[in-house]
Amino acid sequence: MEKNIVANQDDRHEAIREKYSLLVMISTQKKVEKMANYALANGANSAFFSYARGTLPNHILLALGLANVKREIAVLSVPNSMAAILLDRINQKFDLAEKMGGIAYLISLEKTMTRPDVDRDHTYSAIVTIVNEGEGEDVVTNVRRKYYVGATILHASGSADHSRKTFDFEIVPSKEIVLIITKKSLCEAVYRTIHESLRTELPGRGVIFTTDLDMVAGIHEQERQHKKTNEVDDNEAIDEISGKEITEPYSTSIDKEAAEQDISHRIAVLALVDRGHTGEVVRAAEAAGSQGATIMRGRFTEHESRGFLSHTGDVGKEAVIMIATKETALAIMRSLNQYATTHAEINILLTWMRIHSFSRFSYGKE
Repeated sequence: MEKNIVANQDDRHEAIREKYSLLVMISTQKKVEKMANYALANGANSAFFSYARGTLPNHILLALGLANVKREIAVLSVPNSMAAILLDRINQKFDLAEKMGGIAYLISLEKTMTRPDVDRDHTYSAIVTIVNEGEGEDVVTNVRRKYYVGATILHASGSADHSRKTFDFEIVPSKEIVLIITKKSLCEAVYRTIHESLRTELPGRGVIFTTDLDMVAGIHEQERQHKKTNEVDDNEAIDEISGKEITEPYSTSIDKEAAEQDISHRIAVLALVDRGHTGEVVRAAEAAGSQGATIMRGRFTEHESRGFLSHTGDVGKEAVIMIATKETALAIMRSLNQYATTHAEINILLTWMRIHSFSRFSYGKE
């Protein structure tokens, strides 16, 4: 992940800085290691790895002979100029669609505008739900009452370990991040299903947001495979992975409360910090207006990796996710850049991405 460096400007020209994308890959641990090493050898700059677990609807598991296996997620920084080509090569080389072998997608970093939806049925969004530990499965179960979806659940912690506050309320330290990839045409409906099923007066239940994806591999092929395995049961559902609803049609507008929380687009500030210094970074961000953070533990490398037991130099890192309005996000970025300048011993990699449809599940007084 690239440091957020403001381009210098002279009297005539503004220096041009390469933009980056996040290449996110989720599969079995062995396969993710191979894909990440291939990406690192072919243009990716760095990789952050963390444990995850995958979930799929039960009858897909039966049809494909899969269990709820352990997963690994790799998040790599890739120059925009080569990101799409690299993802296409990874998809072809590792055949992500074979027996649900994995999924990979691209997210643009530091992108101020969203592109128009040319074809919402063939473009995708990521729905990110952050809840307390043990509630990730509830999120997936609630969605599957209306949609057949796959999901990935990541372990994380809240900034209560460091500052006792996150998103304006105290939380339990252990968190789960649920990632669901869906077509843009269905993103709002899945989002509303999750939000309505978890909304509560109790504080600290969690948050949900979405972000656009630039390119996805491992989805279209899954749809075709499922249609073949599920033709005998089409009275219950059609097109499982694409997520057509099996109950009544949904409204095209989110509820008023969620809309009020999304008055303007928000920014996800992403910081990659050496393990042991995360608390200092979170407190520096809070001094600039951050209302807390979600933290993922993992490892970081800029060269070939050999797994969690590797002794080849992989560095223990924590990924810090902070959601804020545009103005607050800019203040956080300035604060953390200044902090990194005055604390040379702390290596902070800093960037941001645009998100939308941000909501809290708690509607009572925080």
